[in-house]
Amino acid sequence: MTHHGITPGDRPFERLAVVGAGNMGSGIAQKMATEGFNVMLVDLDDFKRINDGRGHPVGDHVLVAIAGRLRSSVRGSDTVARYGGDEFVVLAGELDRAQDAGHIAEKIADMVSVPLAVDGAVEKVGCSIGISLYPDDSEVPERLIERADRAMYAAKTARTATKRRYAYFNES
Repeated sequence: MTHHGITPGDRPFERLAVVGAGNMGSGIAQKMATEGFNVMLVDLDDFKRINDGRGHPVGDHVLVAIAGRLRSSVRGSDTVARYGGDEFVVLAGELDRAQDAGHIAEKIADMVSVPLAVDGAVEKVGCSIGISLYPDDSEVPERLIERADRAMYAAKTARTATKRRYAYFNES
């Protein structure tokens, strides 16, 4: 499995391109050459409360713990990267059906929601996940991340009504 920190760029494609730059075997170039590749944008819910209320060192500890949980939630061939702030990108390839991405998203959401013991207190965060599928949603990396972002916001909005923690990109 590949995991990289993301160096902020001016555009999503620049940031996404860094994800696969270190190891092309499991990076974006190879993922785009496979069938059933998808992008998941994972945004932590309630992280700002922890970071602002308990301080940045505690927030950093939470981010490191969540990154470990994300890595343990996906296959070794998948890529996990911090996208910025409290967002992570998961690149998962070789999926047979769109619903396979939903199963991975549920596993990620379950792992993220397990309470964390941090500095003598228990913290709980949730997440909202947006999913875009290659090549169905786009063949352009920048659009895939953009569409996963739109889906993530749809998941946040729908979550209060449905309790579903992820959403697929939908053009409408």
